[in-house]
Order: sequence, then C-alpha cells, then structure tokens
Amino acid sequence: ICSSLRGATDVNSRMCALKLLRHVKRFATDQTILQVILPYCVTALQDPVAFVRAEALRAIADILTAVQEIPQSDFGLFPEYIWPAVSNAATDSERLVRVAVASVIAQLARSSVEFLQYAVAMEANGGDPVSFDSEIALIRNTVQSVMFALLGSKSSEDDEAVWIALLISS
Repeated sequence: ICSSLRGATDVNSRMCALKLLRHVKRFATDQTILQVILPYCVTALQDPVAFVRAEALRAIADILTAVQEIPQSDFGLFPEYIWPAVSNAATDSERLVRVAVASVIAQLARSSVEFLQYAVAMEANGGDPVSFDSEIALIRNTVQSVMFALLGSKSSEDDEAVWIALLISS
C-alpha cells in the first residue's frame, strides 16, 4: 500500500491508499505504524493535490491513535516530525487543507500528550529523563501557533470554515 501511495499517478489511487492505511492500522505493529506508515503519510502532505494533503492529515491523526507502545527513539516524534509538518499544513494555500488541520488539531494534541505521558512513565522505569512541564509547554505553544496560523487568514469565508471545523473537532 505504501509503495502504491508513493508511485500512484492517479489522485483517486493516492486517496484510496491513504484510506487503506487508516484501516490497516488495526493490524499493524506499533513499529510498522511509526517507521513505515507514518512517514508515507507525512510525505503525502507534500502532494500537489489538496484533497490528498487533507486526507494525509486525517490519516496521520487517525493512525497515531493506534500506537500503544512507543520506542524511546520515537519520544521526540511530535516536536521533531509531526508538529513541523502540521504547522506547514496550517499555512497551506488551499482552504481544504487548512480546514483539515483544524479538524484534526485536537486529536493530534491529545495524541501528543499521550506520547509525552508514555515517555514520562518510561522515565520512571529507567528511561531517559523527560521534563513533563517543559514538554507540555512546548505542546501548548505549538498548538497555539498552529491555531494562530489557521485563524490568521485574510478571508472571512476561510475563517468561518476553520472555526466550524475547530468547534466540531474539539
């Protein structure tokens, strides 16, 4: 599926591949989700078609909810990988993509906090030290900057669509 996503020239094929990845998450291991599926979805955020970028955002938010155990090497996944990609999508020129960011931002924030809580719990079991307060502040600041980017558009029509998506998803 991942190879098909990367190599597909048809928009419908790329959309279908992203939707299939959302369904496959139930059967995939945490390592497969984090090391294989997630990178393909993040790469799809660079697709030239807005529909694909929007579906990639929904897929990222959805598949991250299936992760139960996070390897120590992936504790920085959100601040180093997910949030920069979402921040770029929040300033996308296409309204559809910005509305998709608004619809998944709450879910991504929850997943980010869950990843942080897991990292803190692993620290108690001998893992690397994690500062919960500084990391939660980083999550808050990042979500806040994404929200400012979403709500900073020049068109009131865009603002209304983003506001509606934010209200529905939170």
